[in-house]
Amino acid sequence: KAMKTLQLLLALFFSTLTSEYLLAQCAAPTAQADLDIGNVRARIMNGADMWWDAVAGVGPKYEVPKGSGKHSLFAGALWIGGRDAVGQLHLAAQTYRQGGVSDFWPGPLDTTSCSITPSSCLQYDRVWKINRQDVVDFIGGSPATGDMISYPGNNGMPWHFLAPFYDANSDGVYNSTDGDYPDFGSSGTPYCCSTLHGDQAIWWVINDAGNNHTASGCAPLGIEIRCQAFAFQSTDQDINNTTFYQYLLVNCTSIAYNSIYFGYFGDPELGNYHDDYVGCD
Repeated sequence: KAMKTLQLLLALFFSTLTSEYLLAQCAAPTAQADLDIGNVRARIMNGADMWWDAVAGVGPKYEVPKGSGKHSLFAGALWIGGRDAVGQLHLAAQTYRQGGVSDFWPGPLDTTSCSITPSSCLQYDRVWKINRQDVVDFIGGSPATGDMISYPGNNGMPWHFLAPFYDANSDGVYNSTDGDYPDFGSSGTPYCCSTLHGDQAIWWVINDAGNNHTASGCAPLGIEIRCQAFAFQSTDQDINNTTFYQYLLVNCTSIAYNSIYFGYFGDPELGNYHDDYVGCD
């Protein structure tokens, strides 16, 4: 009888997850690339995890100094959660995708239905790696790189801007053949989230509404997250040994969340793995 009651409660709980928006049946993300312009080689996945190879299930992939074979981080992942007006916890958080569990999927959410289709998830199962110098060369007349050509400036919809870009002909649509290019803030003083940063940037977009939250088991937030990892090639060794991350969170639901916490799960790789510590403020 107790088990039947528990099953009923779980059924009622999961039925509330889709009342605000529809969950798709997206597959877990697979794309990855290395942020490697400075003295660090950091593996970036296009889920919310990084610093390891989540597809092969192996790590570590945060090598510093680059080429040394020494790694200071085994894996990490973004965690974000908050409560709605009635106190229900909404949470997206995962660690090692053990057993295929995931709380994040590739792609932007539809601006009206706050949903995504499996085909759209598959379309955005990738990352875009852009070097500032390649953009400078393109402005000077050199051909665009493959990632610059396929760069998802606005998903083909003038009202849904995604990755920061310079719109050469002001038509609201990203197209490198029109002279458009990923924007590193070469002109003016744009808002910090409207440009790429560093000498190399990896950009990708994910969401937490692409499927059930099998990692946390909690209700989704219904958010789109536009992600950017970047680094500099610098004579300043502190900067050269640092990687940076920026996240723009878009809540496309009508839910007003409170008590929001945002941080990282981190698994350091400093000597003996039994005594590693990490924290954030």
